Amino acid sequence: MRAAAITAFVLLAGGACGHWTWVPPSMAPRTAIPNGTIHQELFVSPALGAAKHLVVYLPPSYGRDTAQRYPVAYYLHGLGGAEADWVAKGGIDAVADSLFNRATPEMIVVMPDGDDGWYTTWVN
Repeated sequence: MRAAAITAFVLLAGGACGHWTWVPPSMAPRTAIPNGTIHQELFVSPALGAAKHLVVYLPPSYGRDTAQRYPVAYYLHGLGGAEADWVAKGGIDAVADSLFNRATPEMIVVMPDGDDGWYTTWVN
């Protein structure tokens, strides 16, 4: 497996001076491999009594076969983070596309908004 498939960031040379600019993988030029899709959703949770945001990554083959079943991985952001961080800062969509192109079984990735409550309601 090439290191690019698992790297969480890409550095691009920024001129002849040796300066570097950080470019999230999602913003880096995409290759011809099949790409999954990112969806931002809002849902109402009766258990939490609030509307919550989430980001969902659907693999490239998701819309082709409605009978296909997919495993689901939940990626939780850290303190001070947000549901879109795994895409915007970690490029999880580009990494997943690369892995799935190399025969890793496809899966759905769900990234919920946990506020800064450690994904619990025990304080309340």
